[in-house]
Amino acid sequence: MSKTTEKTIKSYSFYSKDLNKGKFNLFVKKAKAIRDYKNAVSLELSSNLLYYMDMSCFDFQKIFGNQKSPLKSSPLLRGNEMQKVSTKVFLSYENMMRRIEQKINFFVQKNIEVEYYKKDTKINKKGDVKNFHIKTKSTPLTKTLSFLARYNFENIQEVIEERINQNLNDKKTFYETIKNHIEKFGLERLLKLALDKRNRIIQIYKKTIIFTSLSYKTAIQSKNNLIQNSKNKNFCNGVFFIPNFIIGKDMTVPVLFNTNYHGHLNQYMSKEYTICIDEYKKRIKFISTKEEKRNISPDGISYLGVDVNIKNNLFSTSENKEIDIDRDLFQGYISFLRKYQEKKNDQTEGEKHQYSVWRERILCMLKKKARELVDFAIASGKNHILMEDLGSFARTYIKSKEFEGFKYSKLARILRLSHLNTIVKGICKKLGVRLTLVPSHYTSQWCFHCGHIDRANRQCQETFSCVCCGHTANADFHSSQAIKLIGSSDVLRSSMLVKDKSSDWIPKKLTKDFIKRQLEEITPKLAFQLNYQKNI
Repeated sequence: MSKTTEKTIKSYSFYSKDLNKGKFNLFVKKAKAIRDYKNAVSLELSSNLLYYMDMSCFDFQKIFGNQKSPLKSSPLLRGNEMQKVSTKVFLSYENMMRRIEQKINFFVQKNIEVEYYKKDTKINKKGDVKNFHIKTKSTPLTKTLSFLARYNFENIQEVIEERINQNLNDKKTFYETIKNHIEKFGLERLLKLALDKRNRIIQIYKKTIIFTSLSYKTAIQSKNNLIQNSKNKNFCNGVFFIPNFIIGKDMTVPVLFNTNYHGHLNQYMSKEYTICIDEYKKRIKFISTKEEKRNISPDGISYLGVDVNIKNNLFSTSENKEIDIDRDLFQGYISFLRKYQEKKNDQTEGEKHQYSVWRERILCMLKKKARELVDFAIASGKNHILMEDLGSFARTYIKSKEFEGFKYSKLARILRLSHLNTIVKGICKKLGVRLTLVPSHYTSQWCFHCGHIDRANRQCQETFSCVCCGHTANADFHSSQAIKLIGSSDVLRSSMLVKDKSSDWIPKKLTKDFIKRQLEEITPKLAFQLNYQKNI
């Protein structure tokens, strides 16, 4: 098997050791100042959303990312920290602004595309209506209304006249069309239609984001390395040296350091780092990065598909191996959580400490199970794990009889399954196994033998039974095979996945209809591939 190497960026955590109370309080004070400034910038952006929608992130930085910011900030903040705060806030609102920008536009109906069943099923017959899609289009009038909804100037007619007189060939026709519509229908009437829709859309999607975490990202401005060997015998062998932590004052923090895990200190050349504050344990976690090389195997790739669920097991693999959660531990956590939540805001300090301990236990259990999964992949000769993207975990209203009537979607949040991808990814990187995330849509409803996608294929949680071709299998095992086929298909990978900064495949932002069409169209090729694998 030929191997090549590629460069990747890897992050490592360093925990403070024997940090005195004065230094710790200084970190907390600065973290709170940064959090307060984040919330001040967030409030300003959300209250003037349409104004800032036309700005780039760079323009937004120039206003709020320096000491001349119109918003009051703490003297503890340095210029580069204010810059990172403004970037963080702007990017947090980016999806919201993009959604408003899309929804605020006007369209008219073009046609209705009807989708029919191509084969007889147990429930429907060939030719019955399966689904329909309303197609829209833009017209000169809808473009005028979209423009008015987006840019409502006080003297809009004067602005349009001015832009027409500027003789901009590419825009002149557009502004002349707007002027004609205003003269024909009246500005007041058009503005009422445009602004009514704009206000309605903003009310639906507008939300002020409140930042509560004391974690923040920052950087040093120095030629020296951020992490250095300690010259003080009273310290452990690693220290974080932060020059000008507060204007005019440097900060030195001893950290726990292990050569076998962290490598050599001189490898950490990055000036950027993240600070996470644990107020309960009175310690600081520093996250820094270094460049590493990892082996990749372009030839002889062997895939392991993994389905994730809670009801029957945690991991179900395409090799028919199941890895379950520690159900006794989780049952104990659920029982504690029910009593803890009943008290609402009347919990004692001891109960809050217990809650923190339980969360750490659950996290350690998930890390243990994730390591077990990766070890199994290696032992089975698999160098590439294919796993569904848990960030888009489907919401369900089905309740669990085993775990005191909690909904399965709530159990997924309690288990923090959305973080499981990150845990598995970290372990995979350490052990030299690739990880690809595939969209979770339809993996449990799609029959890769005939291409039929239907909720009726999963009439119960345990069994998959296609209502079209009759294929029957264990539901979790079937889903893991479907995930494996999606991730290993060159066609689906190019249309549904994209590489992230670490050169790992992750899902694109796609509509469910697009994913459904892709799976239905590729089925004959995948069915042939599946039969070929069985013959081998």
